[in-house]
Amino acid sequence: MVRREDLILTEHILREIKEERKTINEIAEKVGANWDTVERKINLLKSLNIVDSNKKNNREYFGVRYNSIIYNTLFNIPITNEERERTEAIFAAIEKAWLKQSSVKPGKTQMQKTAVKVAKELEIDIPAGWYKWGKLCLLQYDKNKKYVEDETIVRFDNEIIKSTVNEFKSKSAELSVKLQYEQEKEPLYITKYNLEKELISLDEKISNKDKILLLLAMLAANFKEEDNTKFNINELLDYFVGTMQTIFRKLENEIIFSRKGELITAFKDMWNVLATYNFYNTLSSSVDKTIIHSLMFTNIKNCIIISEESIDECREILDSLRVQN
Repeated sequence: MVRREDLILTEHILREIKEERKTINEIAEKVGANWDTVERKINLLKSLNIVDSNKKNNREYFGVRYNSIIYNTLFNIPITNEERERTEAIFAAIEKAWLKQSSVKPGKTQMQKTAVKVAKELEIDIPAGWYKWGKLCLLQYDKNKKYVEDETIVRFDNEIIKSTVNEFKSKSAELSVKLQYEQEKEPLYITKYNLEKELISLDEKISNKDKILLLLAMLAANFKEEDNTKFNINELLDYFVGTMQTIFRKLENEIIFSRKGELITAFKDMWNVLATYNFYNTLSSSVDKTIIHSLMFTNIKNCIIISEESIDECREILDSLRVQN
């Protein structure tokens, strides 16, 4: 199984060639790895269409594909000029309406939640998908950027803009997230919100054990991987849920509480898998799906590897107790 050290090396390689193309020798020197290891990583990344190369003076230079332009989008997924203009017009109208009621601009989470609801209500087609903290625009909001209002797309004094701004401006980031989950009636995200809350509030008596067991079952029931993706996420989720349920059913409360940090980490790593896959699967975009797949594939696989390690560490708790007994 691929270890975290391999993922860290891959991230270092991608960081080195993100802005400037380099030869394998140059990459190896920068990341402190041997030539063969770097070549193997580069060949893997090329096979996934994440890295490409060009030759100059009989030397081969490698770089990250689709990165000649920084799109300021999640996972640097390309968007069309029309999609950018529509999204930025919504940001501009929301900002203007927001500042009519407040002295400060909206936070990133507040803007994202407001923007996707406005787009849905006004039937404005912008790229968006469900990720870790709910549905959000593919284009990221930058508080320091000056967005220009485009009245041909949407006006700041539109009634839906004003009512939606009023709805979210008094909410914290956490409450904005919760409000969206409830309004959109997304059972997977509502379950995630409640399960995370229960795990964080875990006390020495494990008084919420029954709630946690129920929510774990609901998490598995509310997620479904499309058959053609072949990530085997359902199997991983079953492994996670089964491990957690066994821990809560079989172990003494004192041991469970002492491993609270590991259990929360395992849950968060599992959620990263579900959320990253969900974003890939729900993203509404005019960009060719093969491009999105090539950009997302490694992210999903990396999340899976990290989650497997976290679950394995939880399994070791059970295995060590079996040995003692």
